Amino acid sequence: MTSGGIADDDWVDRLALALPKLAKVQEPFLREYWEQNAGVRIVYDRRSGKPVFPLDDLRDLYSIARHGNELGARKHYAPLLEALDPARHILLSHPALAQVVSPIIGKDNFWMQILNTGGLTCPTDLIAGLFARAHELSHDRFRQAASEMKALLNPGVERGPAPLPGGLDVGYNMTLFYGLTVTEIADVGEGIAILPYEDVRPFVDDNLIDELAPDGAGFHRWRSVGAVVRRFRWKPLFSRSGYEREPVLQNPKSFFRDARTLLDLLAVAHEAPVVPLAESSYCINRSTARLLGRDGHGPGASWRNPAKNIDGFEECPELAIEPLAEAREAFDSRESQQYNWLWHPLSAGSQKRSGELDVLLPNSGLSKLQSLLNACTK
Repeated sequence: MTSGGIADDDWVDRLALALPKLAKVQEPFLREYWEQNAGVRIVYDRRSGKPVFPLDDLRDLYSIARHGNELGARKHYAPLLEALDPARHILLSHPALAQVVSPIIGKDNFWMQILNTGGLTCPTDLIAGLFARAHELSHDRFRQAASEMKALLNPGVERGPAPLPGGLDVGYNMTLFYGLTVTEIADVGEGIAILPYEDVRPFVDDNLIDELAPDGAGFHRWRSVGAVVRRFRWKPLFSRSGYEREPVLQNPKSFFRDARTLLDLLAVAHEAPVVPLAESSYCINRSTARLLGRDGHGPGASWRNPAKNIDGFEECPELAIEPLAEAREAFDSRESQQYNWLWHPLSAGSQKRSGELDVLLPNSGLSKLQSLLNACTK
């Protein structure tokens, strides 16, 4: 395991100066790569409409240049390698990498672990990641990307209580749902919150929502898609080789059960269907994954529930203060015996259990949840 970090900005400044020079040199080589690989296709970002940076292509180009054994290939790629080497040297001067990476080009693979998964990578993969991240930024792009890389490489114990800029070290376990219009973050307690889809979109593949959300939901810009989340923070781990067993992340199964319960309560409180769409664990920001040279990192959805039987063109109710408060109060009582005894018939739409719920839940104008809460406190 590594423990070293850097505090000053000299490393960032030097890396930020080396990257533009490399960008200029590698451009014709990248065009040549595309011409020689007819199967390469341009991918466009669905939000901006702009081409996605070809991270995998650049990684492949660097690999070809570094491992070209034929004399003609070494001579051809010499200008690229000459520009690549200073950026690589600066990158490896960071203590977190210097301790685990061999200085010999071609023998510099090392192990990078992202949460509970890991694999071998190399310094040029991280350099490609810096270009991919800089492509997403609009101001002082190379310096900002280098600064973010430094923050990720510095040891976690020095990161302080605040997340990294842009939340790059934030991750979520989440249950996506459809049926309520969420316009702002709603804290539920116990580390659980309800977020608008736009807030979790950097952590989710839009294709998943296309697949699961009702037809027409995109007409309202996915306003009625939200997420119940529990946040965690993380950093990549580096070693010379092999699997690092830490960090051991908490199993999210209990969170997913709680999220389902919360969504059931919100549905009753708002008197509207609220449908869980997917459960996804250990979701990290896709920008962070690209910065680390990994495109599309993430486990995806472990459970899916298409909601195609709902009309997505219809407006869904907004997450409202009073129903949310009722749902939250009932959620806090979910471990009580009364809750478990009463909730199952309520969640199934029933008003009776051997006639007794007629007494416990009289037709007095109270909402189902308020009646439930009154019964639980008796």
